[in-house]
Amino acid sequence: MKRKLTIALVAHDHRKADMVEWVTFNAGFLSHHHLVCTGTTGALVREALKNEGVNPEFTIMNSGPMGG
Repeated sequence: MKRKLTIALVAHDHRKADMVEWVTFNAGFLSHHHLVCTGTTGALVREALKNEGVNPEFTIMNSGPMGG
């Protein structure tokens, strides 16, 4: 059995589209792990994975300026 990783995903405002593209490409791998994201990035990542039919365990923190 593979161990479950906790993976933090954080993207600068100008790189959020790149993060969504990367997450979509790696959806199969990410589906087996716990994802921790900051606010807006988390919402975008969750939606992208949902569109791929993937629903991994998520923790979405505050946005960066709000302490996330």
